[in-house]
Amino acid sequence: ADRAVVVLLGTTSTLAFFVWGGATRPMEDTADYRLAASILRSGWDTMVDRAPGYPLVLVATGADRADGAVLFLVQLLVHAAAVLLVVDLARRIEIGPRGRFVLAALLVMPPVLQGAAFAGTEVWAELGVVSTLWFLARWYDDRSWVWLVSAGVAVGLLSMVRPTYQLLVVPLAVIVGLLAHRASGRPARSILTLATPVVVVVGTLVAANAVRFDTPAVDRLLPYHLSEKTALVIEELPASDEPARSILVAERDRLLVEDGEHSPAAFLFNSRSRLERATRLTGAALDRWVLRRDLRLIRDHPLSYLSSVESAGVAYVQVDSRDAADGGRVWLAGVWHLLHLGLAALFLGVAVLVPGVALTRGMDRRLLLTRVLCWLIVGYTALVTVLLVNGEPRTRAPTDPLLALLLVSGLAFLRRQDLRIPFLRPDPETDPETEPDVDPEKRRR
Repeated sequence: ADRAVVVLLGTTSTLAFFVWGGATRPMEDTADYRLAASILRSGWDTMVDRAPGYPLVLVATGADRADGAVLFLVQLLVHAAAVLLVVDLARRIEIGPRGRFVLAALLVMPPVLQGAAFAGTEVWAELGVVSTLWFLARWYDDRSWVWLVSAGVAVGLLSMVRPTYQLLVVPLAVIVGLLAHRASGRPARSILTLATPVVVVVGTLVAANAVRFDTPAVDRLLPYHLSEKTALVIEELPASDEPARSILVAERDRLLVEDGEHSPAAFLFNSRSRLERATRLTGAALDRWVLRRDLRLIRDHPLSYLSSVESAGVAYVQVDSRDAADGGRVWLAGVWHLLHLGLAALFLGVAVLVPGVALTRGMDRRLLLTRVLCWLIVGYTALVTVLLVNGEPRTRAPTDPLLALLLVSGLAFLRRQDLRIPFLRPDPETDPETEPDVDPEKRRR
């Protein structure tokens, strides 16, 4: 049914492999992932900074020491699998072949496809997000417990790659509970079926880290990510925190002047070894020291925190401008930015129109559920990222397939409504999805 999509994926993946050098390339977090991989490989005798999911992928593909072709090929296949699942979701909500091809085309553009070229978690988190949505859609179709268990396993494994998604099961359980209550009046069973795999997978890792390393968490980076929100008020730490306070202020100021992006966000990451000497704390004790000061600064300077959240939100919605997409060419980077702005404007217009049209003319339940789940996952990802992390476009990458599905499905829905908007009105002679023989009054009803 979607041979054109398969050909498109094969062609673009092959071109990407050769054009981008036939091997993955490092990114800013790659060194941390490889350090975590070496710790895991040598016996896991200390707490790793990163969640273990992607370091284990590096070990399995032989990319834990250097970039290589195997990881690149595997990540291209993972991205292709995510695209095929999204295309299948589009078919289930009755998006036509052309719409499905456009959906796939949006997801193989260089700013999106480049995630497979870097030694990072983007495409793996993308597959986890899309798989979760696909399993829940299948559960809605036949209410088999197998799909709920699969969705729970997907969320659990996704959390092992991106700790951002540890609590995603909570809003998903609310939706599943409401649907199950409406269908059978027994939502508890469905909620437990979904949540149990997540609790087992994530809970096992959290318990192991708590017992072995005194850190009841998937990774140890929350305090350091949260410190990105306090960079501009770090000098407000009390004098009792000296000499740690002076160390942090000096590193923040150095990054503001010398860093290529003039961003002080990494000031605490860069200061950990000096903090250990200044505070005489290491490991979990140092992490808790940092977290307490983060929370104190946020409490005492809420407006500064909100300003950093706003800045993270602006960065979050930008195009991913890493060098793989434009090859260092300024004009090509400009093209991607303009195209991104156009798609963002179209997305905003569709997002405004669809709810109003759906309220007045109704919407198919399967389409409605798919869009609700998409918005839920997209909103959850955005909220957690901008509240806790310095938002970057690549942190949005796992939800790009859902954003593309929302855009294409919204356009298809509006196109079927016979709205008096020229470019949205279907042409009965050229659009096989229209029904010109249906009485207009019946269509309105």
